[in-house]
Amino acid sequence: ALAELAEITSRYDECQEILTVVFRRMEDEGKDWRHVYKGMAVLEFLVAHGSQQAVRDIQSQAHSLRRLDHFAYTDSAGKDQGLNVRHKSASLQKLLADSTAIEALREKARVNR
Repeated sequence: ALAELAEITSRYDECQEILTVVFRRMEDEGKDWRHVYKGMAVLEFLVAHGSQQAVRDIQSQAHSLRRLDHFAYTDSAGKDQGLNVRHKSASLQKLLADSTAIEALREKARVNR
């Protein structure tokens, strides 16, 4: 399914639709932390496997990840699930700010296809 999404990003309109949905899901809060986390996982996959345009579009929205630096949610068992979101956000922000790391990731993805 993710590979299909990555392939679709070569078509501009479909790419915009995908990214709109992913970024909208990342606006979820609290108990829906998994939506946010999985949204970031999709973005990370698209950076590695998607079109160059998708990468540029994701980079242009990187500022929206900053709000996740303070994401908080503690589940009923007392576990800080927000920690997962915060770590993933920091990792993704670091990647998006480093064009050399992006190219290395994309090359690794090309080799492993």
